[in-house]
Amino acid sequence: MAVVGGTRGLGRELVTQGLRRGHDVVAYGRSAATTTAADAAPEQERFRARVLDLTDPAAVDAADLDGLRGPGPLYLFWVAGAFLRRPLALTAPQEIDHLTALLWLGPVRLLRRLLADPWTSAPHRPLHLVTVASSSSWRAREEQSLYCGLKAAQAAFTRGLAPELLAADPSHRVTLVHPGAMATAGFHDDLDLTPAELAAFMDPADVAAEIWRLVDRPAPTDGPDQRFLEAQLLRGETDPATGRAAPRLVPGPQAPEPPTLPEALPLPEALPLPEPARTS
Repeated sequence: MAVVGGTRGLGRELVTQGLRRGHDVVAYGRSAATTTAADAAPEQERFRARVLDLTDPAAVDAADLDGLRGPGPLYLFWVAGAFLRRPLALTAPQEIDHLTALLWLGPVRLLRRLLADPWTSAPHRPLHLVTVASSSSWRAREEQSLYCGLKAAQAAFTRGLAPELLAADPSHRVTLVHPGAMATAGFHDDLDLTPAELAAFMDPADVAAEIWRLVDRPAPTDGPDQRFLEAQLLRGETDPATGRAAPRLVPGPQAPEPPTLPEALPLPEALPLPEPARTS
């Protein structure tokens, strides 16, 4: 299995739980240089960290994919991300380019390269794409238009790609998950949350466990076709023992929320229309 963005937060928890399930794991991320095999003990022999800057097209095109070759299935988790809350007018062009490359252009470029590689189309090499989007793909968030737009693009892209993958090989699978807010250190710094507010978010380990439960769903037989599955993992009731919100599973997509608009300003008094020009 491979995790794009697997060196901290939710990605790291997906790696940890994948190792516990017996998978060989390759974790791609900008901070992979600080992630050692010892961090994955006692499964270090099945763990490899690869440095990958998704904002650098040359780095994406040169990324080492050799560790993904082998007998299937290949689980590919698209998790990489960063958060930004800022009015678009106050967002620097460099910030727009960086966030767009990290959340969208880099992962899509890497996925295209993976799908175009001849070894991925070999018989009995099923791919299970797991896209971790966000509830922000349909929530109406204040001053988060860029982040929400990129997450919505990630979700729409995955829905559009699913028929392509399943037409190429019916054994492929696609899982699209929209988690709510998680208590990941440093991720929500732009929100200026208090420690108590952050602590009430979901634990990434709990969310990772729910994602793996969806990924490990039984193969479709006579029941509903679950080769493509979309679900929400939203904040549920707070666990009194931990103080964290438990993930609440809501199957299916969510309709986009309408934006909350500011109160309308009073309209100026109508000006009289000019008199029509007289002709003699």
